[in-house]
Amino acid sequence: MKELDESIIDRCLIIADISFIGEKPVFGDLLAMTGIEDSKFPIKNENFLKLCDLGIEQSDDFFTIPNENIDFGDDNILWIIPLIKKTEVWHNPGPYDGLRFTYDILRNREENKEIYLNCLEKFINLFSVSVSYRGEKQKNLEKIKKDIEKTIKELLENDVKPGSEEALMQ
Repeated sequence: MKELDESIIDRCLIIADISFIGEKPVFGDLLAMTGIEDSKFPIKNENFLKLCDLGIEQSDDFFTIPNENIDFGDDNILWIIPLIKKTEVWHNPGPYDGLRFTYDILRNREENKEIYLNCLEKFINLFSVSVSYRGEKQKNLEKIKKDIEKTIKELLENDVKPGSEEALMQ
């Protein structure tokens, strides 16, 4: 098995933070993304129900889109993590300042990048948010998309197919 350069491995983890401008969501809103409405956790913003078609599931206090192809890649395509003051929080009802969207190129089939980008795009279109990526505010998702494509190309040039067993061993 070929060992990848550490800098390539570091670039494989894609983290984009969205910060809410104005009304901030609470746990009930995030739960609504999964299609679950619970009277213990009321929904403040009905737009979160419009995210149900993404296939988001709850995993403890975080949210994920699971990988449907269990024979290839990791168990989860992406993670959505609540943030308060740019810090990941657990067991906190909110309100949340933002959400962190994480995606690991190594651990996903190449096609899964579209699921990640589509998820981010849907949030951007439904809510008043700003997007930060690698410490810089983004006007759109182009930089994220280019970085994902460039990193996939580097992996393939190093004979590592994203989501493969070899990639998962890195």
